[in-house]
Amino acid sequence: MFYFRSELWYNFLGMTRIHKLPSMPMRFDNVNEFLLICTTVLDDQSPIDLHRRIELLVKSNIPVTLMYGSEETLVTKGSIAKLNEELGVKPEEIIRLDGEKHTADDLPAGKRITSYVIQKGGHFAHANFNQFSNRMVENLLAYKTLPQ
Repeated sequence: MFYFRSELWYNFLGMTRIHKLPSMPMRFDNVNEFLLICTTVLDDQSPIDLHRRIELLVKSNIPVTLMYGSEETLVTKGSIAKLNEELGVKPEEIIRLDGEKHTADDLPAGKRITSYVIQKGGHFAHANFNQFSNRMVENLLAYKTLPQ
């Protein structure tokens, strides 16, 4: 496997518009989105450690936020539902946000594990609706953890 970590390689990928090629099964707005997906796909430890990591999150006192778009194309609705279930989030506890109706001030704070679905958001809802994702990070940082 080749690893290219240079600005020249990055610029080459951007100039070739690899993220817009007809052979790509997905469409990306920019090369950064393409590279983000590539790093996730190339992480061969993710499938092995996933359940152990989820168990650790549930048992620990670490705050967790799950954010996804209602029009998610990479992760199945079943996988999202299973992840919510494993985190202990019931379907009626999922917070639904609409970028046209809600603002970042509408996000509740104080829960250790929170799940949000962004209406009309796809796989990159965190980037396309950054007003929500920024506040979610602020809420995570403000969460008061107790010593175990």
